[in-house]
Amino acid sequence: MRNTFGALIALAAAGLALPGAASAQNKIVIGIPTSPPNIVHMPPIVAKELGLYKKAGIDAEIVSLGDGTKVFRALLAENIDFGLTPGAPTIIGRSNGATVKALSANLPKFEADLFKIAGEWDLFLVPTAEVPLTNLVRESIVEVLKTLAEALGGMTFVQLVRPGAPVVLGSFASSMSMQSGAPTFGTPEPALVLYVVAQLARRLSVPFRSGGSLTASKLPDAQAAYESANTLQPTILGGVNFVLHAAGWLEGGLAVGYEKFVLDNDQLGMVHTFVKGVDLSPNGQALDAILENGPGQHFLGTAHTLANFETAFYRSAVADNASYEQWLEEGGLDAAQRANAIWKRTLAEYEPPPIDAAVDEELRAFVTRRKDEMPDEIG
Repeated sequence: MRNTFGALIALAAAGLALPGAASAQNKIVIGIPTSPPNIVHMPPIVAKELGLYKKAGIDAEIVSLGDGTKVFRALLAENIDFGLTPGAPTIIGRSNGATVKALSANLPKFEADLFKIAGEWDLFLVPTAEVPLTNLVRESIVEVLKTLAEALGGMTFVQLVRPGAPVVLGSFASSMSMQSGAPTFGTPEPALVLYVVAQLARRLSVPFRSGGSLTASKLPDAQAAYESANTLQPTILGGVNFVLHAAGWLEGGLAVGYEKFVLDNDQLGMVHTFVKGVDLSPNGQALDAILENGPGQHFLGTAHTLANFETAFYRSAVADNASYEQWLEEGGLDAAQRANAIWKRTLAEYEPPPIDAAVDEELRAFVTRRKDEMPDEIG
């Protein structure tokens, strides 16, 4: 195993398992669950891109096997040497006598391993591995304890590296399909974790990052709508300060959809109105209109109504509130079709900011090269 130790360092940023009988050879095969890879599966790909394996004298081949359970099966069959798998198959396999070894390294070892944004303050992002909720951890409080311990470890590490640096406590919890090992979204357990960890962040007096508009659906359909809503609502009610993935998320984060982005953006507009709370100003209470209108009179023609009707309620740019007959006359479009027209119109009207021609050419060449190196396997 001496020759493969360099690969272990490159792989340690993500949940990893390997067969006990892996041979000490220069050629290794690494299995990842999905293609294109999720962000948590990127370390071995980045390591190969940077030439870390080659530097350690290792010829690494990376193969996509569809999901975490298939990766684990390939490990048991010794068809691969290393694999990125969810925790559940590994733990279940070990409990049933599987000869695999699990590696994990949630915290960086050196300052250089942190994502750093230089400025008036040096902002640090500690890369941590997500640990989805499974039937192996039936109580949400256990996930909360693991999240808190991991976050405190990262925050403490940053303070040791750079005392006084600002930190944000982050939590990303999801449930898991016990059939495939795939993460699921919009379920009750992660919402409970979010609420509790948000309260812990307030107790620690640090900002909280979590939530978003998350879904496992592949299309902007009903599943995408209710899963995203079930994630976004706890995000708002829990008092999250910093939200990633608030718009466009599809297929568990493997894809982004323009229609989904438009629909999510509309919901975010509603959220902005919601978090303002109840307007208790004199204008919000409309006392003048109430005093002016006696019994039997309506408020539609009052000065207060005329001054406020355009902004009195949130107006969705996507929702259709017309009659059924009018909806049919206008094409009978569903929400996704209306969102499709909106993003196409938005792109057609977009005026890009100026950019240096040489920089633009370099960026386009990079995108073209990466597309050629990682062609789409579907579609």
